[in-house]
Amino acid sequence: MRNIALGIQIKVNTCKIRSKTDVVIININSALAERVDDSNMLVRILFDLGLAHSKKGEDKEAVSYFEKVLNQPLDRELSNIVSLELARGYFQLSRYQDVL
Repeated sequence: MRNIALGIQIKVNTCKIRSKTDVVIININSALAERVDDSNMLVRILFDLGLAHSKKGEDKEAVSYFEKVLNQPLDRELSNIVSLELARGYFQLSRYQDVL
């Protein structure tokens, strides 16, 4: 049995979604695949992906997304929030020098 959503085929019997977080990651990745031209939307998508991966304990992936966010133009408040999340990810990966 196959379910086709947004051009992605998923085998329902062999690929079971483990949690709501997995659904969030799939949905956000689908939105990202639609070529986001709005830089604010891109920042939000990348940040949400980082948070979703962090919640799943996938710190390496989370750090990658938070680093991408910091490469975008941000206001000071958002930059501080992203930096905090990035520091948490570095800490979880035992990358203590990067936390500083």
